[in-house]
Amino acid sequence: MYPIDNQDRIVPNFLGTTNAWIGGNVASMPGATNEADIRNGRLFPYNTSTEISKCPSDLTGLKVNGRILLRARSYSINGQMGGDPGITFVNPGAPPKSKLDQINAPSPSQAMVFIDENADSIDDGYFAVQAAPPRWHWQNTAASRHGNGGVLSFADGHSELWRWIEPDTQKLRGLDKSARAGHRDLARFHRATFEPQ
Repeated sequence: MYPIDNQDRIVPNFLGTTNAWIGGNVASMPGATNEADIRNGRLFPYNTSTEISKCPSDLTGLKVNGRILLRARSYSINGQMGGDPGITFVNPGAPPKSKLDQINAPSPSQAMVFIDENADSIDDGYFAVQAAPPRWHWQNTAASRHGNGGVLSFADGHSELWRWIEPDTQKLRGLDKSARAGHRDLARFHRATFEPQ
């Protein structure tokens, strides 16, 4: 799962630093179209393609001088993967994983890493799922570009298309959206982010 050295460290998923998997912020210009933020990221040397940071179905962009400019990036990484241990408000009591052998709750085959993020939610590279204890709130929202579903990758390297169960999931836009207790799609994200031991 994307080790950056021979010690099986997970690539940093920190905010506001060039020492992370990705830099910048695609919520506004000039960051939205800045491919240098991808090239300067810690993952770029392992696959020197800027195109892999963008879903081919993502045709959203920002209007600039009457033109729509497409964002350079569609994907973010779950904040529990390589996240800054100083960010404790997202999942108190659940420190982010910094090494592969720490991915055990959930297991690597169930632990979400990359997520295709909603265009009105994506900003930095950190996708926040508040899951410890389950909070019924979307801090970031997933994309619904694939027939009422979104694409995720997992720590064991496989990817899945998740079809949304709840009718409101595909309508979510932006940041900080409330959800009712027991929301099945959000519960699924909870399980893919953190399992109390």
